[in-house]
Amino acid sequence: WVVVTDTFTNLTAGDLPVIHEHMLRLGDDTAHAWLAGLPVDPTNAHVTGGANPSVFVSTADGSGLGLVALDDIFRVHLAASVVRGDAALSDRSLLLAPGARVTAEWAVVPVRDGDFWTFVNTARRMMRMNFVLPYTFASAMTRAPVYDWSDERFRDYVRHKGADFIVQSNDVVRTAAGHPARCTDWLAGPHDVYRDMQTKIRRLYPDGSVRHAVYFHCYLDTTLANRTRFAADMGRDAAGEAIPYGRHTYMHLFIPTLENGWGREISRVIDVILEDIQADGIYWDEFAYGVPPFAFVYGRWDGVSADIDPKTFEMTRKKASTALLSRDFRVHHVKRIQARGAPLIINGAPQTRTLAD
Repeated sequence: WVVVTDTFTNLTAGDLPVIHEHMLRLGDDTAHAWLAGLPVDPTNAHVTGGANPSVFVSTADGSGLGLVALDDIFRVHLAASVVRGDAALSDRSLLLAPGARVTAEWAVVPVRDGDFWTFVNTARRMMRMNFVLPYTFASAMTRAPVYDWSDERFRDYVRHKGADFIVQSNDVVRTAAGHPARCTDWLAGPHDVYRDMQTKIRRLYPDGSVRHAVYFHCYLDTTLANRTRFAADMGRDAAGEAIPYGRHTYMHLFIPTLENGWGREISRVIDVILEDIQADGIYWDEFAYGVPPFAFVYGRWDGVSADIDPKTFEMTRKKASTALLSRDFRVHHVKRIQARGAPLIINGAPQTRTLAD
């Protein structure tokens, strides 16, 4: 592979919108195309986001070429496309403050045999993603009948799942309205069911071959008072309205940082899981952000993101990437969990190279 870098520096006195695009102009020579790892129609296909920041095309004569976005900003801003056989990676959301400098980094991956899986394996080596997954997890729901299973039935469940990491969800604790509790509501407990499950697992597997974990989500809350208490930390749309969690409108989205109040509040959940309940590990759901509309939020700025008019190239409004805003918070707590030797499984791609590493 060949790693390419471009550095953009704002030499003006005002904020500078930048769109950069990197294209393979193959046109009719493109026979097959993949975006973010999925086969697509090479005449008109688009994808956004950094979960799999790649595009790969192959030709009828058996050659292939891929592009992969590498740096954090390029990945979270990524717009990948194949249109009329031309494949491209672009950042259409970059905003530079006066004097700011950003280096975009991506790779060109030539594949002699044109095989998609050759590209995948090369990209995995490049991104240092070839490592052993030490745990296989299964969810143990916390209501009857599972909670009341006999020892034999529970052992069968674990054996049939091939699991060595048993995760309990957050539906143990309920709000006054009967919804699964999050953050402040969850902290109020009770947490006895977690301890009961943990005791059962450790009794049935005294050699530690099966471990107990508790579900965690750093962006969601069910406590009405927190919408005022942490109003500055809520995820808001372009109209300034608080973003609900999809159809689950009883939950709203907050963005944790190492400095804000929400970050301190949600960190207490990790404290209770590891220190009070003393679970072996954590299952961290929706690791990079909550739901697709929450990838970017408004009313705050991450220092590099904006909506840019694709015709005039003028900035229409500043915005913030949830993955970038919460990055340092997540790095801190991942390292904290790992330092304990505690198993950690995340749901969803890390989105940034920093957290993938």
